[in-house]
Amino acid sequence: MSAATFDVVAPEVLQEICRHLDLKSLSAFAITNKQCNSIANIFLLRTIRITLSTRVKLQQDIDHWMRRLDTTSFKYVRRLEVQGCLPPEQDDLAKPSATISARLGNIAEDNGGTDNELMDTEDKDLLMFRWLPDRRCHEDRTWQPVVNFLRRFPALADLVFTSSDQFSPCLLEVLHQNHPNCRLHITFFHYLSSPQRNTDLHDLALASSPSLYSISVFLYEVNGDENSAHDEALSLWWRTYGVAPNLKDIRIFYRFVDDSPSSEAVLDAGMGPLRDSPLLETHQARVWPAKLERLELHRHGLVTLSMLNVLSTYIDFSVLRILKLKDALEDGERDTDEYHFRLEFFLRSLPPLRNLRVSGRFRQNTFDAIVEHHGKSLRQLWLEAIDEIDGFVFNYSRVEKIRQHCLMLEDLTLDPIPRSKGDVREVAIYRKLGEMIKVRKLSLVLDSLNIALMWKGEDKLEDPTLDEFHQQHIFSFKPRRNCSDRVSGYVCDVLINCAVDEILAHAIFDTISGGKSRGSSPPECLKLDSGGCHHIHGPQNMRSNGLWIALVRMSRSWLLERCLRDDCRDKVIAWDIYRQRREATNEFYRRSRLKHSWSFIEPVFRKIWPGRQDSTCDSLDDWYSWPLSDSIDSTS
Repeated sequence: MSAATFDVVAPEVLQEICRHLDLKSLSAFAITNKQCNSIANIFLLRTIRITLSTRVKLQQDIDHWMRRLDTTSFKYVRRLEVQGCLPPEQDDLAKPSATISARLGNIAEDNGGTDNELMDTEDKDLLMFRWLPDRRCHEDRTWQPVVNFLRRFPALADLVFTSSDQFSPCLLEVLHQNHPNCRLHITFFHYLSSPQRNTDLHDLALASSPSLYSISVFLYEVNGDENSAHDEALSLWWRTYGVAPNLKDIRIFYRFVDDSPSSEAVLDAGMGPLRDSPLLETHQARVWPAKLERLELHRHGLVTLSMLNVLSTYIDFSVLRILKLKDALEDGERDTDEYHFRLEFFLRSLPPLRNLRVSGRFRQNTFDAIVEHHGKSLRQLWLEAIDEIDGFVFNYSRVEKIRQHCLMLEDLTLDPIPRSKGDVREVAIYRKLGEMIKVRKLSLVLDSLNIALMWKGEDKLEDPTLDEFHQQHIFSFKPRRNCSDRVSGYVCDVLINCAVDEILAHAIFDTISGGKSRGSSPPECLKLDSGGCHHIHGPQNMRSNGLWIALVRMSRSWLLERCLRDDCRDKVIAWDIYRQRREATNEFYRRSRLKHSWSFIEPVFRKIWPGRQDSTCDSLDDWYSWPLSDSIDSTS
């Protein structure tokens, strides 16, 4: 179709075309002709992002947008994102220009759409920031360019403030005056006042603002004092949630701060009680009203037994739709029967959720509570079982239970899925995953290590069916008292299970697709992670014996996506996601002195994949996957 042809196409049709284009295609569509450019701008300009660098660059960037957005384009902007940070005025020297960008931001109208993903940044990305939240509140004149910019948008729906700077009073004022319906999302939420001081008036105004919609809070454990982070988490409820009338989304992240001068700023920035606020009563005498729709707790045992009691007693979660507990469950000595009973009670007390993520050491009763109570309403489910003792895996029976109860599920992540060298038991799990009617997006972490066996005693490793070679003890691995030496047979299985090349990744995708019945949605996307190296990052002797090196270099993360074009829907494209990172890691190992470490593993490796007989880590590139079994296990 020529550019001239688009001139006769109705604007409504062009707008519908743009609605289905990705950002790259939309940008190409915008340069077709004047009419296409005008229609494409409706989508291209929905989100504007400004990165703070210096005061001069901030003004230059806003001037750029004032010129870029003519008088008719301001009405298209729905979301403004402010990121980065400003240095103190005396240190405000020239820096490289801030990034100026616009990206496709389709604000969904329904409750289940992109609304919930405005701040959907993974905690690993947020934790990459090296600075502590900046408690300086810059003078109003610093933010005046942003204030003037905000006044130009007649239909602004969301202001996403990901800067580490304190949200300025003048920004809050312009929101109240010009955009009373605009939702405020703050990524580094913190107060100017500390527990040792009276409450700052701006803190109170910000906490009680009707614009405040979602916040992310970073809690800090100082010098191993876990109570410091836990107390801050509780203080958050009494200090913010109780006075914020429209706060729907709370995300709490956990970080450790060592004993250094910089940690004083963290202690000083604590979320102490609003002691002089008439808006808060004593928390024991109050149950906070039902308004929270999303709650996230990330990292290091934030969900303690006392926290579960507080959440169950004082917070009304009757409108909660999204819950994410990422590495937040208790472990070690506090991983008790009472704790898991209380966790199950809390999960069953919630309303049926739409999105749920739980990662950590949970037991069968927790799994049952998730699937039985929430399964009928779940659209997205992420379960990551970290259990080195009992080896909790998502085997055939547990996958079948998910299939039976989660009939509306569209997005599923399971970690770990047991690998067994592609035999009928493993294939049966993939086929059962394919029987889930509406699941279109899958992410599977494959248990190549056989965690349950790895942590058991030596007597349970002795298999009479193994020959003399596979019974040999090749190295010692004793990170815990009940762990034992590894035999060649175990290492052989681990290496075979870890070997997931592109051919096997496609075979797994095809097996899952083959389980779909007529009328069900075919899988659109599958992410596969092999290796299980996150379970063995600790023990140094594991790294020195060569198995850890082999797993790191052999493990792959595959992303397989079905082609979107109607004429080639059967085509599936695979990407090796972390290829560049792995190549950099491989180069490091090649330069290291690893010949001695590799010598422990090489005989087993060459027993599986005969090839070059050099004793270098380059040999680890010479492998292939074992195929999946084509038999059907009717007894699974």
